[in-house]
Amino acid sequence: MTIPGASFGSAATLDDAKTQFKAARQAFKDKHGPERLAKVLRGNEPREPGGAVSAVS
Repeated sequence: MTIPGASFGSAATLDDAKTQFKAARQAFKDKHGPERLAKVLRGNEPREPGGAVSAVS
């Protein structure tokens, strides 16, 4: 498993886009957890070839 990049979407208005982004960001944070994200940002998480972050901790 890797931590994916940004997803793509569409929205009718800027406010709709902001709402969708906020929901997607929260779902991402809920899925990966603050401890894992902190490890990735510190560079302590193993990476797969090509720079993807590995699920191994």
